[in-house]
Amino acid sequence: MGPRMYQSSVRRRLIFWLMPPLLALWLIGAFLTYYFVLNFANRIHDRWLLDSAVSLAQQVHVQSGHVSADLPAAVLRILEYDAVDHIFYRVTGSDGSVVVEHGRIPEPPSRAERPVFYNGQIANVPVRIAALRVDGTDGNALVQVAETLIKRHTLTSEILAVMLVPQLLLIVTAGALIWYGVARGLGPLDRLRTDIVRRSHRDLSPLETYRVPMEVAPLVNALNELFERLGQAVASQNRFIADAAHQLRTPLAGLKTQAELAIREDDPLAMRVALEHVRDAVNRSVHLVNQLLSLARADHSHEQALPMTLIKLGAFAREITTEWVGKALDAKLDLGFEGQDDELNIQGNRELLNELLDNLIDNALRYTPAAGRVTVRVFRHAHGGAALEVEDDGPGIAPEEREHVLERFHRAEGSPGEGCGLGLAIVREIASVHGAGVTVGEGEGGRGARISIIFAAIESTEIRS
Repeated sequence: MGPRMYQSSVRRRLIFWLMPPLLALWLIGAFLTYYFVLNFANRIHDRWLLDSAVSLAQQVHVQSGHVSADLPAAVLRILEYDAVDHIFYRVTGSDGSVVVEHGRIPEPPSRAERPVFYNGQIANVPVRIAALRVDGTDGNALVQVAETLIKRHTLTSEILAVMLVPQLLLIVTAGALIWYGVARGLGPLDRLRTDIVRRSHRDLSPLETYRVPMEVAPLVNALNELFERLGQAVASQNRFIADAAHQLRTPLAGLKTQAELAIREDDPLAMRVALEHVRDAVNRSVHLVNQLLSLARADHSHEQALPMTLIKLGAFAREITTEWVGKALDAKLDLGFEGQDDELNIQGNRELLNELLDNLIDNALRYTPAAGRVTVRVFRHAHGGAALEVEDDGPGIAPEEREHVLERFHRAEGSPGEGCGLGLAIVREIASVHGAGVTVGEGEGGRGARISIIFAAIESTEIRS
């Protein structure tokens, strides 16, 4: 229902933008037509009016200043006859004397040396008047003929009706054709809507583009790109769920087994041992769940804008490292910090960066044997970035494994400990959120492993609030 209402709205908008200009053009055409038709009708009737005035003037004589008119009754009846309008006439001498008159016709606005036409009123009725002068010996006479405007208005109305009514019908027809054409033009959108509505929510295959108009193609391409990203997100989520289920199955099965053994034990000492195994299994499960949650949170950070603040990387790393000293001492490991530049600033999310460094330190402590050494280091990289490194002198990572250890649930062959293979994957995801790069190498002297994160450093002049 929503798409149809939207299409209907598009039609109405197109009609709204197309019909007013057409109607405006029609009104302008009507005005111009009325103007030219009125002038045309006036010229025709003025010509007829002048012919009557000329005919009347032929019967007027001016001799020695005396004006006379030879107008028999039959001539006057012919002159006055008109089936529609009323005809008026008047002949006056140069001294203002009236020779013959039918209706009091107003004088012309100026001296009529040649035939003139003007408008006036007789008994408050609008008339059109033609006036001309008849010259004679020692004088002249003014001949005026007037008629009402009924025929003129009738002719104008008839011509306008003949011309404007068909034009108006054409406008209405054009509006109907535009409505129909817009409906047909929006057909591809309707088919696109039908295609999407009929799809299963699991169907993220691309929409067909070969039948869509050029203007709709960008929309379809954008939808296809969205479907592709959604497909990748769904596939990643499905992989995550499958991997999580697989990884949780083993510790939970072990936990169940140890719990059943503890229940069956009668010897308190044996029961204690079994419960310690249960505790260890619970700890491993809790660690795995926390790692899975951290990975999910890092994945989700790609899809939403996280609050980023200014972080002094040296002070931040020193603080996190200090929190791990107790655990390092318990494992008989030397955990140290080296910071060369306390003014290295980065823009980041403290919670995620805390998770990143926790995973790096935890991973180093797990794989470093007793009496070993783990060092957290912050310095300015040769290329100008801010570098965060965690280095240990443990067994290290084989060169062929260094690309794979950043993958989820991947553990290098022969790795000691009971890790779940998510720590470095979480580090890579969080680094990606911050636009940082991760490199895996060997420690000093070719011993152990070194994980480096290179951030974009922010100078003091670039610090944002």
